[in-house]
Amino acid sequence: MQLPALIFDLDGTLLDSSPDLALAVNSLLDELGYPPLSVEKVTEFIGDGTPKLAERSLIDSGAIDSPDEPRFDDYFQRLLVFYEENLANKTTIFPGVREFLEDHKEHPMAVVTNKPDQFTRPVLEAFKLADYFSFIAGGDRYAKRKPDPYPVEQAMASLGVRPEQTVMIGDGDTDILAGNAAGATTVAVLFGNRSPEELKSLNPDYTITAFSQLTTIIGNLKNPSS
Repeated sequence: MQLPALIFDLDGTLLDSSPDLALAVNSLLDELGYPPLSVEKVTEFIGDGTPKLAERSLIDSGAIDSPDEPRFDDYFQRLLVFYEENLANKTTIFPGVREFLEDHKEHPMAVVTNKPDQFTRPVLEAFKLADYFSFIAGGDRYAKRKPDPYPVEQAMASLGVRPEQTVMIGDGDTDILAGNAAGATTVAVLFGNRSPEELKSLNPDYTITAFSQLTTIIGNLKNPSS
């Protein structure tokens, strides 16, 4: 019998990285001479990858009008520098995550995130979480990123599981859309970066408000035959 494979998003699902992402954004804005954005505002911009975070933050602050402006690439590279300096400064692990991973380490597990590859493994290693996952993919690993199902499909292929043996867990619309398109069971995390109403409208198979509830969901899933 095959234990369900568990594929996790990262930001807003395993880690609350909003404070450090906001710190990076505001370091850039300060350098450019613009006022800071609130953590809540930056959190609204998280989920579609760092380029989108930069684009939305810079447009909202008035630093640029469009990502097509030549200076956007320079600003984006500076944002990456600021974030690399603050990967695990104010970031925290959501309650229950470490305990869940330890209790379910016999399951095939992966991380599929839209965070750039260069930050994904280092931040997991900073919190001693990387060893739980046999497959880790950042948003620039492939030409397609979530909500396209391709990265999730690559994770399933690496783990050696079929869609009906797979659970996709995430806090963003990109996670639920990618998981649904890949044929996986989807679990929406309602304590992350997106509103519960937005996530529920996507019709995930399950929702959780605490990581402990994921244990019950996994336990209730039928283990499909190999």
